[in-house]
Amino acid sequence: MQRNGQVERPRRRRAAGPVRVSHCGIPWMSCVLGSVCDWEVVHQRLSLDIDVARQRIVGIAVLAVIPHNTDPGAPRKNQPSVAPQHKRLYLNCGPDIQIQSVTVDEHSATFELRSVSGSERDTAGDPKRFPETNFLVAPPDLSTLRSLDAYGVVFDAHLDWLDQGELCIFIPDQVVVGQKQLGPLLPESVSSSDAAAMDGLNFTRPSTHFPRTPWTAFAYTEFANASAWFPCRLSHWERATFDFHITVPSSYKVFCPGRLVRETPANETHTKTEHCFEVDEPILARSVSFAVGEFEVVSDDAYAGLGFPLTHCMPAGFAPQDHLLHTVSCTSEIFSTYAEYLGQSYPLPGYTQVFVDPAFSDVQSMTNVTLLSADLIHSDAVIDQTWKARRSIAEGIARSWISHTVQPRTHADHWIVEGMVGFLVAIYIEKAFGRNERRIQRQRITDDVVRGARLPWTIPISSELYGHPAEVHSLYFHQKSTIVMHMLADLIGESSFRDIVKQLIDDDAVLPQADLPMLQPDQTSVATPSTPMFSSGTPLAAQLEKPSTALNLDDFCERWINGVHCPVLKVAASFERKKSACRVQIEQAGVIAHGILKVYVYETDQQVYEHESRMDSLVETFVFSCHSKVRKNRKRFDIDAGEEDEDEFSGGDDEVLEGDEGSPTDGADGSLLSKHGKKLKNDTPIRWVRIDPKFGWIRSLSIDQLPLWAELELRHSPDVIAQIEAVICLGKALLRGVISAQRGKEKDPLQTLMAFNALKDCLENGDYFHQVRVFAAQQFATCARPRKVNGTDRQLSVLIDFIKEKLYSPPDYSLVEPTGFNDFSEHLVIRGTFHAVASVRIPGPGGRPVSPNACVDLLVDLLKDNDNSQNYYDDSYYVSDLLTALGKLAPATDADRDRVFKQIERLLDHEHLFPSYRRLVTCACLSAVASIQVAHARRNEPQVDPDAAKLGIELVPSVQAPVASVAQRQSSPDLVFDVLRYASGHHPPAVRVTAVASGARIAVARPDLVTRLVECISRTRSPVLRIRMAEAWSCAWTDARVRAGSADHNPFSAFEDVSTRQYADAIWSVLTGPQALSCERFRQHIYVVYACAFGMSAPKCMSDNVDLLARDREILSDKRLARCPNAVRRSAARAKQKQDQQFTVKQKKRPARPKTGAGATDQAKQNTPAAVSASPAIGAPRSAIATPLRDPVGADMEIEL
Repeated sequence: MQRNGQVERPRRRRAAGPVRVSHCGIPWMSCVLGSVCDWEVVHQRLSLDIDVARQRIVGIAVLAVIPHNTDPGAPRKNQPSVAPQHKRLYLNCGPDIQIQSVTVDEHSATFELRSVSGSERDTAGDPKRFPETNFLVAPPDLSTLRSLDAYGVVFDAHLDWLDQGELCIFIPDQVVVGQKQLGPLLPESVSSSDAAAMDGLNFTRPSTHFPRTPWTAFAYTEFANASAWFPCRLSHWERATFDFHITVPSSYKVFCPGRLVRETPANETHTKTEHCFEVDEPILARSVSFAVGEFEVVSDDAYAGLGFPLTHCMPAGFAPQDHLLHTVSCTSEIFSTYAEYLGQSYPLPGYTQVFVDPAFSDVQSMTNVTLLSADLIHSDAVIDQTWKARRSIAEGIARSWISHTVQPRTHADHWIVEGMVGFLVAIYIEKAFGRNERRIQRQRITDDVVRGARLPWTIPISSELYGHPAEVHSLYFHQKSTIVMHMLADLIGESSFRDIVKQLIDDDAVLPQADLPMLQPDQTSVATPSTPMFSSGTPLAAQLEKPSTALNLDDFCERWINGVHCPVLKVAASFERKKSACRVQIEQAGVIAHGILKVYVYETDQQVYEHESRMDSLVETFVFSCHSKVRKNRKRFDIDAGEEDEDEFSGGDDEVLEGDEGSPTDGADGSLLSKHGKKLKNDTPIRWVRIDPKFGWIRSLSIDQLPLWAELELRHSPDVIAQIEAVICLGKALLRGVISAQRGKEKDPLQTLMAFNALKDCLENGDYFHQVRVFAAQQFATCARPRKVNGTDRQLSVLIDFIKEKLYSPPDYSLVEPTGFNDFSEHLVIRGTFHAVASVRIPGPGGRPVSPNACVDLLVDLLKDNDNSQNYYDDSYYVSDLLTALGKLAPATDADRDRVFKQIERLLDHEHLFPSYRRLVTCACLSAVASIQVAHARRNEPQVDPDAAKLGIELVPSVQAPVASVAQRQSSPDLVFDVLRYASGHHPPAVRVTAVASGARIAVARPDLVTRLVECISRTRSPVLRIRMAEAWSCAWTDARVRAGSADHNPFSAFEDVSTRQYADAIWSVLTGPQALSCERFRQHIYVVYACAFGMSAPKCMSDNVDLLARDREILSDKRLARCPNAVRRSAARAKQKQDQQFTVKQKKRPARPKTGAGATDQAKQNTPAAVSASPAIGAPRSAIATPLRDPVGADMEIEL
């Protein structure tokens, strides 16, 4: 564009190359582009002609670029030793893109496209093509290796080939860099001959098995997938404006980022239409996506108050429109919640939700277009799907909002965006489902993060190791980022944190003085937070490190942001009567944590006393003096007479625990109550003890305190997490009492009885939160065993009677009533009790743990007699839970096992005629069969219950069961059932993914299924399904690795035999194949699969292959590979990670000793945390936004592809 006779250059963004692109070598990000490439893309236009029927895309890409590193002829500012290369432009370009021609300012240009797959790898290092990469060595062939350590070194070299960009365009000599007046542009065309096989695109069309499937196509652009279907710059900081011209048949709908400008006929017959979209705000290339095809568009007048257009669409005929309207009915509430919290309206001109099938994931947000899984669409009759659908919609909106307003400096800072997204979703969950649900979800993801931290390939959320091919931007990454953001909010207070977030996303916030010289006068800014802004000396640190918070930001970053391992705490709390003090012993398992851990003591004077305890060793013991008075005269109640003894001090009737009139007798002198004819009463000044209730640490916590304290905590604590901790503590007390009674050494039967009554009341009392009641049922299942050798199992009777009372017809409770889900909270408790009943084990033949006959009969009868004909609500989730519970059973006889499998077969046959909602019943049947086969394969292994293991109890078979022969297995239909046959193409996508997950679970004990799993994934043509299958496989094996717990028990011991070498070769061929090299997400999942089975070093099954081991050692010792930029960066990061202490700068080693006196007492303070005020501005650095560029001639150069 020209103004006053001069060419107006686009407003240039902040030059971030020398500083912000230090984290090079990201597999899906060409971060080196910001440091060695001297051109910046400021605008890009894509003209695409999409043929869904032929699965083909032909397009033209026009790029407007400007020099951004330095002036022509001047030395580089960030790399003075490297000469500027303004005569070359590097772009990322997938191997499936076929480029026909390139023109630069009307001049034809030569180009080179390199790849690391196939024969092109041999010529990729020609210095004539890429002069700046002549310092690299030719990467060795990955297929000749078998060690993941060597694989990582070689893949670093591969990344160095690709970081600069796969496409090199040589600027013609006729083009003068820095020329003020540019001529008209000639487009360069880019076409793809087979878009169906191209990573990042998915085409759906009718088939023989699914003739009603609509014609659709969409791009699931994420990380590396953007350059898979159009040339671009995959930088984490380089943003540009976009124009999209998409031509499709006139009957198709088109959805694309930006705003729709016009729709014009593309030919004379009007059979095709060109849809033009404009993105005025600069966005990242990975935020580009589209969806075209036969979609139904639904609009609602209820969204008119938002101030911007809101569009919802789904594949034509997928579901009734009222189902879609019910699914998205929460959208307006979500936008209002976020706008109220952030203090601003949605920053984009509109928002579009496109439900696609099959989807890469439940939610994927690109700018103002969010792709959601069509499986989330449901009616009001499917209650269970409401929570999942609303959470996915909330995450999509939050990611679209935050990703546009907050731009991380490097990929090591991406956790800030993920954490803010998760934090916003948690705010909506609390508003829509209550505070208890938010607390439960936080506890769950904390436990998941602690378990995920045990895996050897887990890396910190902010680290230079982001080139590591596993668990990067995974579910673990998102969960831990969310937890860290919650911790920051708790430390400084919700209101102060809210003010900081508002300032962080405020475009008008002022930059720090150190960053001001990097901005030009005409530049604007966006939020660019980074991890160093949490270090001491920054405005945010000044906000956090106030005396009222007592927080050291450097220590916080070292622990949770730059650290990996999380402590596992085992706490024992008791009362020392002589000292009138509370004794707390904290034991750590695994990595020793160093730091301040807060202990809260709730005393009878209705006060809460906070104690800061310093953790320095494996076991620490603290003694805290009590402030309340000790009761001298104990209050006793005579149950028979109903008389009350005199007492000088009474803590209230709420602390008196009643007995159970129906309790069994104990001893020759009569019943338990007649022997202990008094009611229990708390005679200590302590009500209960809590450890780190505000989640100041990312930890796994197991607390054991007096049963009286736990009962008071269960009844009086308003926190749902405290109630769950109390239920678990009561379960431990009950289990100890039951086991000691079996051995004839029961010390305090009254406490055992009190724990039993408290758990029973919790299970049957509808006033408790449903998750707390489910935990109570699980504790009964853990303690399900008779107190006497020939006695009855009262714990199991409670569970069975509870289910029969709810689901059977009175008075004899022999017939199952028709289902009804009017009380949904009670319905969730019943379903949770199913799993508790299925987990009950008793000694069977040969001492092997088996399920009681009563459990098998109950679950089989409920499934067989299930009647949902009179119920308005769908029972797919209810039946699925019953099937999952059936799969957990361990029948004692073959007849019982046949009964279980016949029910599974019956429901599978029923699914062919009357499919359930989203085939949930079919998926549950496959999972149940997998559980049965896995349990049969591992029936001789010790069965360790988590709660029993804490007490030193382990169910070990006294007699090993004989290994089933091939003939015996063939005679058992449940053992020969082939779950992988459901992975074929004539089944729905969800069933195929579940079949692979079930087969992967079985393959842990049967390695022969690995070959079939590899074949199922390799035959899958859809890239979306291929990624989902690989993810299901990796999740199944990761779960098996995490559940193993200790390193002594290896669930993949079957893969250590030499005979499993062929399975290692099969997985390795997928890991090094073209599908893994072209799709980073797919490669990550296969990497995890191989690491779970064979470890990071050379597999044990190949220990006799001398040549292979020598090859791995040669790669690891190759100094040329060690000098590659990625290798140097990661080596430094690994060394830093080893040197840094996990939880403190100075590790203090001293023996454990009780901490008493002033250090424990004087620091005690009442739990009244003061609110922390927000600072005026945190001064977070901002990067500039380029002005919209509609006319490419405003740039220094235009590249047409």
